[in-house]
Amino acid sequence: VQVVETKALFGRIESRFVVPARGRIGGTLVSLDVTEGTEVTAGQVIARIVDEKLELQLGAAEARLGAARSQLQNAEAELTRSEALLDRGSTTVQAVDRVRTAVTVARNAVAELESASSVIRQQMDEGAVLAPAAGRVLSIPARLGEVVMPGEPVASIAAGQVFLRLAIPERHAEGLTPGARVAIGEGDALRDGRIEKVYPLIEGGRVTADVAVDGLSDAFIGQRVLVRVQVGTRSAIA
Repeated sequence: VQVVETKALFGRIESRFVVPARGRIGGTLVSLDVTEGTEVTAGQVIARIVDEKLELQLGAAEARLGAARSQLQNAEAELTRSEALLDRGSTTVQAVDRVRTAVTVARNAVAELESASSVIRQQMDEGAVLAPAAGRVLSIPARLGEVVMPGEPVASIAAGQVFLRLAIPERHAEGLTPGARVAIGEGDALRDGRIEKVYPLIEGGRVTADVAVDGLSDAFIGQRVLVRVQVGTRSAIA
């Protein structure tokens, strides 16, 4: 008779993907609202980075903006007086046109400085480190008070559903097929899974395969679970 041959080994619980939460600006990490194991949602603020130079730049930009607004007010007042004098014939059209040009230049200067201030405020707002996806915090390589560079990861988040990853000896590669049943656990905790993907690259003499399991716990990423995989059939006397 033909007997199904199985291979007992350990699989690792893995997350679909692990994404880093990165700082968008460089500076000092002043707050950290999560720890290892914390559940987060996409877009949640998990930390904050402060660059003191941005506050100084914003103060300087606000001062220049105030000066430009004062110049605009003076130019507008001068234009009003010039237009009144023109109505009475006490000045020339060319003089009024020069004042109008000065008002336009002053308005453009105010708009430019307002945009510069908005850019600095946006950079300060980007000091908030956001969770890129919903999931569980796996690790936090940064610590409070530490200086971080732009793009440096502050935390790693395991997102998506979890699955089992197997590394099976290559001599059993031919017996692995997507959709094949996999027995997981032992005793009363035994449950079924299905091979959903077999990777073509063999590394270290082992084939990598992913197993989908309903209700698999994500409490411990990297936990090893006993698995029995069907790797082929053989003839036996019964």
